[in-house]
Amino acid sequence: MSQIASEHGIHINQLSNWRQLVLDYLPSVFEKETRDIQDLKNDYDSKIDDLYAEIGRLTAELSIMKRKSGIES
Repeated sequence: MSQIASEHGIHINQLSNWRQLVLDYLPSVFEKETRDIQDLKNDYDSKIDDLYAEIGRLTAELSIMKRKSGIES
């Protein structure tokens, strides 16, 4: 660490502080990303379910309209 600190003109204590911050908070960065991906997947699944429900409703309406108009045999 002393070599890195001297190469970049940073005091070794500051470098140690940054290192500790990274070690403390790095796992939470990946947890948030995982949560974001899971939220997107849940939204996608919900939209797919809504679309399938809409298709079913429209299919039923079309069938009823065909029967009332005499188009369906």
